[in-house]
Amino acid sequence: MSLSAALARYKRIAEFAASRVGDYTELCALELATYRNALVSMISAYVAMIFCAIFALGFFSLAVLVSFWDSDYRVIAAWSIFAAWLVLAVLAFVIARKSAPDAAPQSILSQQIKLDLDTIKGNYEYDDRIDSTR
Repeated sequence: MSLSAALARYKRIAEFAASRVGDYTELCALELATYRNALVSMISAYVAMIFCAIFALGFFSLAVLVSFWDSDYRVIAAWSIFAAWLVLAVLAFVIARKSAPDAAPQSILSQQIKLDLDTIKGNYEYDDRIDSTR
């Protein structure tokens, strides 16, 4: 391969890469925003779960104490309050698990870069094979 052919090849690769930089920047910003929103939601749900679990344990203790009293109404009320806080804690945990991001940020960006590298390799290796047969 001649020097001018090699320079032309590298120029085409540089032009291709330069044309993709804007897309990469936009894609990176979108992925980071999505990841940040999911992370904030997950952390909020975990904080809610922790507070609900603390209240559930507090009312569980109260329910155990009240269970030994003579009135059936106090027992039912105490166990109902415990059950309600326990359900809220479980619900907060489920929400936190569902809102957790599936992948690390830039996973789509890295896939796109790999596809572009494959495109560069495929297109320009083909050009090299054609040039070498001439």
